[in-house]
Amino acid sequence: MTEKKNITKNTLKEKQAETTGTEETKEKEPKTKEPRQKKEKKQFTLDSRFFRVTGLIFILLSVYFLIAFSSYIFTWDVDFDKVKGSWLSLMTDNNVKVENWLGKFGAVISHIFIYNGFGVASFLFVLIFLTIGLKLFIQVSMFNLKKLLGLSFFLLIMISVILGHFFVKDDFLFLGGVFGYQSNLWLNGVFGNIGTTFLLVFSVFIFFVVVFNSSFSWMKSIFMAKAEGAEATEIEETAETTELKNV
Repeated sequence: MTEKKNITKNTLKEKQAETTGTEETKEKEPKTKEPRQKKEKKQFTLDSRFFRVTGLIFILLSVYFLIAFSSYIFTWDVDFDKVKGSWLSLMTDNNVKVENWLGKFGAVISHIFIYNGFGVASFLFVLIFLTIGLKLFIQVSMFNLKKLLGLSFFLLIMISVILGHFFVKDDFLFLGGVFGYQSNLWLNGVFGNIGTTFLLVFSVFIFFVVVFNSSFSWMKSIFMAKAEGAEATEIEETAETTELKNV
């Protein structure tokens, strides 16, 4: 009998130990989960802050570039002799003054992108930076970013080359930039001036067909109007000849 009582006591103790163990593990589990959740929340807030700050930087760059580029169109000839030299000496010399609305740094940045780069087609960087900034800051996409980057890359080249071809004088050389000017030197050497003109016009038509799926209905209406006018004149001429014959 005593042995049976001891066995039952031992089993009861084991059950109590199991229940207390499970309760302790239940109490310990949320304690281990809490710091993980806090770490995840901190990481999420840090990531969101990073993206928002980066988005603000891109928005600021887009506004800065827009003002600097716009000013460069009106003041580039005045600031040209100052920005074509050493930029370090320009920044450190307080006696040198520039006319760009955003100062020396704005004049230098505009000279790099517009004159030494792609001309006025560099305004596309404003749209690119603004789209990226809004996407990162408030999760709003003005355009599809991949399509915008591809289209902007194509337009940078096309606009620069076209303006560099038709505006060759020194007063308008900044419109196409160095890229447009050098590209036209090569194209004129290969295809000639007239051949380059036909090539650029043909490229513009291809662009509108591929990107906008344009049917050029206005051209069709012009040719149809001319054809109808020709038919009307033919009818009038035949009517006059028949009247003369009858007389």
